Amino acid sequence: MIFSTQGNHFIVELSGCNSKHLTNLAFVENTLVEGVKKAKATLISQNFYQFSPQGVSGILLLAESHCSIHTWPEEGYAAIDIYTCGDHTMPEEACKYIAEKLQAQKVFFTNIIRGRFNESKNSHEHVLTRDSLDYMKLNTAQKIETSHKQINKQPVLVGS
Repeated sequence: MIFSTQGNHFIVELSGCNSKHLTNLAFVENTLVEGVKKAKATLISQNFYQFSPQGVSGILLLAESHCSIHTWPEEGYAAIDIYTCGDHTMPEEACKYIAEKLQAQKVFFTNIIRGRFNESKNSHEHVLTRDSLDYMKLNTAQKIETSHKQINKQPVLVGS
């Protein structure tokens, strides 16, 4: 039996970000909230924490799943996780908005298509992609670099 896709899970790494933005709890929180609105997701609750001397972690609980962030202002780096279920959401729009607001110079992303299970092969399939600027629709001046050569556009089967 094969189940249909349940959602998109974006793993996003932003580097070369504005350090002042990354240490500003209100700015980070507002940026994520606006990002999920642009993704057409439904915000249920939110929780953010300001580290001392710097850095912010936060999570948004969505009706469709979640969006989280952890920042390292001293490195100009932010790690973001966006998982949305349903055909009505556009997590790539949240990625675009958040990258622009944090002034990321480089954006690394992976999209894991969740919810595929093939009982006959007794395996769980994750489709990992690292696509071009066109896929993410990021219209920023920043360059998107690709890394992790083992991740490609082909399905990767895990299990036996």
